Amino acid sequence: MSNLLWASSGIFLAIIIQLITWYFVRRNGQKKYLYDERHKQTTSFAKATAWNVSFVVILVAWFIIAVVEGASLAFFLFTGVYIIHTIAFGIAIAFETGELVKLNKSEQ
Repeated sequence: MSNLLWASSGIFLAIIIQLITWYFVRRNGQKKYLYDERHKQTTSFAKATAWNVSFVVILVAWFIIAVVEGASLAFFLFTGVYIIHTIAFGIAIAFETGELVKLNKSEQ
């Protein structure tokens, strides 16, 4: 029980430190006008690349878990992560291309 308490408090403290750091870095960047169009384009490209890499990593890990452990809890958890990852990707594409707006307007 003590180890669980220490681990939980460490994760909670790490989240708080990360949020405080993000706030000050973001505020400092806005004062220096660091978040222009070039920054947005670079960030967008980096996120797209990271998304593609994580997609491949999930598929490889999913295959390894299926071969090594079979139909275990880890396999079903990775299946859920894969499904959520793919659905979120589809929603992001629909949002960015404006398809969600068209769907909402056609329903009204």
